[in-house]
Amino acid sequence: MHGREQKVIPKVIHLCYRLDMSQTIGPKGQVVVPKKIRDALGLKPGDSVVVHQHGNQVIIESAASQKVLKGIFSGLNLLQDLEEEKRIERMR
Repeated sequence: MHGREQKVIPKVIHLCYRLDMSQTIGPKGQVVVPKKIRDALGLKPGDSVVVHQHGNQVIIESAASQKVLKGIFSGLNLLQDLEEEKRIERMR
C-alpha cells in the first residue's frame, strides 16, 4: 500500500438469539439472562440493568452504559434563579 492510507474497519459482532435461546419467566417475573449475553455485556451478579419496552420487544441494557444525571445540576442555584425570574415577572 504505497501512498495509500490503510483503513481500519471495526469488527461488529451481532448477538442474535432466536427460539433456541428462549427463556421462561419465573413466578416473580424473573428471567435468566444467558451467560453468553452476560459475558458480552460484562454483566456480573448484582449489577443493575435498565429495562425498556420497544413495541413487542423487551430491551435490557447495562445500567453502567446509561449516562448518570444525578448531581449534574448541583451548585447551579436553579431554584433561586427561578424564584428571581418569577419575582421579576410579577413586577411587570
